[in-house]
Amino acid sequence: MIYTVTLNPSIDYIVRVEGLRLGSLNRMDSNLKLPGGKGVNVSRILNQLRIDNCAFRLFRRLHW
Repeated sequence: MIYTVTLNPSIDYIVRVEGLRLGSLNRMDSNLKLPGGKGVNVSRILNQLRIDNCAFRLFRRLHW
């Protein structure tokens, strides 16, 4: 079992646009939000390689 720790997790926002045209209005066809960060991405690859792993993401509360 491999454990990965992501100290600064992110959300990867992927937008798909068919036929991007410069200087005109382009609308997205689809979007996708995925958890990200180095440790999360390593765990994603380990899963594809069928290697047992567990990903930990650390969050902290923001005080504004």
